[in-house]
Amino acid sequence: MGIRTPNEPYHCYVPLSELEAGYAGTDERNLIGTRLGMHVYNYYTTIFSDSGKWGIRIVEEGMGFLGGTQTFLQLLQALVSHLDEQGLLFLKALKGLELAGSQLTIEWLPELLTHMYGEELAITMLDENGWI
Repeated sequence: MGIRTPNEPYHCYVPLSELEAGYAGTDERNLIGTRLGMHVYNYYTTIFSDSGKWGIRIVEEGMGFLGGTQTFLQLLQALVSHLDEQGLLFLKALKGLELAGSQLTIEWLPELLTHMYGEELAITMLDENGWI
């Protein structure tokens, strides 16, 4: 499982078929970090397909961003019934961080929400969370 890239020591290739067991599994021997001798659960981890059709960016607060082709996202939507809820949970988590005193920079948020949900729903979501 996993091939470490020689010229980029913090990069590795993991086949999609091995991702779940290797990244989120419970058997320590199969975990990507153990097998490659690197810490893949650090604050900023990026996982992407070798074809460039999808990617996941996990950030410090344990949240992440997922993107991909229309085909990939339609497949994901069919497989994950609560996918739309994730956007709302993300906003609640951001608001929680803000209320806890974190210095957030959210200038990028309106554009992201507009891209994901359209302008009308994005404005509603921002308003409901007290950012408008």
